[in-house]
Order: sequence, then structure tokens, then C-alpha cells
Amino acid sequence: MTVMQLLHEPRTFSWWSRIYLRLFRTVVVAACVACAAYGWLAHIQWLVAAGVTIGLGEFVECTYYLVVLNWGERSRRIDI
Repeated sequence: MTVMQLLHEPRTFSWWSRIYLRLFRTVVVAACVACAAYGWLAHIQWLVAAGVTIGLGEFVECTYYLVVLNWGERSRRIDI
């Protein structure tokens, strides 16, 4: 779903949840990638490990929640 399609949807709980999750995922994963890159350049192994681990974990978790929201709407368990 594109940003323009998201902006034209009705503003329901699931709409706000989807916006929040996508924004959170983008910000957190980008920050983790930046920290991991800095750790790589500065030879700080624990920062690389933490950045990669946290970034992947948050990406998977937010993606899971988005999949659950989509499933809930498709199965009509969440009001659109």
C-alpha cells in the first residue's frame, strides 16, 4: 500500500495503528542501521551486534503486527 492510498483511507483505529507502526519501524530500524554502521567504522563490536539485533527484531515485530492488522481486517475481526 502506498502513502497516497494510506492518506485517503478513513481514519480508524487500524489506520492510526498502521501509520504508527510504519513510522516507528522506519525510525527505529534506520537508527539501528546508523548505529551499526558507526560501530563497524569505529570497530565497536558490541554496537554492531546491538544495532543489527535490535534492528532486525524491531523490523520483524512491526511487520508481524502489520500482518495481524491486515488479517484482522480481511477476516472482519477488526472494524475498518
